[in-house]
Parts: sequence; structure tokens; C-alpha cells
Amino acid sequence: MRVKSREAVRGWLNATEWDVAATLTFNKETQDITAKRLMRLYVGRINRLIYKNAVKNNRGKKRVELVIVEENNSIGTNLHFHLAIKMPKELGNDYELFTQFLAQLWKEHCGKNFMTRIKAIYDSKGWIDYITKGIKSDNCDTINLFSSHIVAANLLTD
Repeated sequence: MRVKSREAVRGWLNATEWDVAATLTFNKETQDITAKRLMRLYVGRINRLIYKNAVKNNRGKKRVELVIVEENNSIGTNLHFHLAIKMPKELGNDYELFTQFLAQLWKEHCGKNFMTRIKAIYDSKGWIDYITKGIKSDNCDTINLFSSHIVAANLLTD
């Protein structure tokens, strides 16, 4: 059963070809609810800086396509989130600039006590397999659905 749940989620997420991988790590004192709030605010800030007022437009709210997966079950590791991010078409193909933008924004948002690792993805499927390793048959709560955004058109199959 566990394999079926995990594979279903992986199939769903692999319908999108992700461009950027991020791991955002919190310090030991950060509570789960605080971390989720910071992630929601961080994603909102990314969207506002890239899309300006189109984020607020009621017809077609523009948002960066991304999925956020929480990992907090390993002994000896701090709470952290893995992100798979689709590069916005409006920014072209400058992955280096986009990853620097995301890292700088995270640093401004959370301060220097938080670790950041953001880079271009060369194996989208491999990254999705890695970040979904914690999904169990009875628990898909590791995916942060409040802050994630996946375009439905990408999920349609042939």
C-alpha cells in the first residue's frame, strides 16, 4: 500500500518538468507551525515580486508553479522543506539569476540562521523521488498543499 501511495504522488508530480531544486532548513528552535507560516509568506513574496499585481487579479491569479515537501522525521536533522520549482516563463532561462534571487529572498525573509541550498535541477524525476521518500500509505501530509501551486493543465494525460 505504501508504495502505491508514494508512486501515485510521484506520478502526479512528475507530470511537470521541474527546473529548480531548493532545500530550506530552519534552526532547531523553529516550531512546525512557524515554519509553515514562513514558507507561505516566502512563496507569497516570490509571487508578488515576479508577477506584481497579477497575483491579486481575481480572474487569473498568476503564481510561480512549485511544490513544497516538509521533512522533519530524521533524528539529528533540523526541520526543512524541499521545493521543486518551475522557472517562470517571464524570466527566460537564466537559472543562475533565478536561484540567486530565491536564495537572497530567503536570506532577507528568514535571516542568517537558516540554511539554504538552491540549484538548477538536472534530473527532475530523481529530485521528486528524493523529496517524496517520506510519503507513507497513511500519511501524505508531508506535502504542503497550502503553499504549493501546480497548474492543473500539466496534470492532464494523453
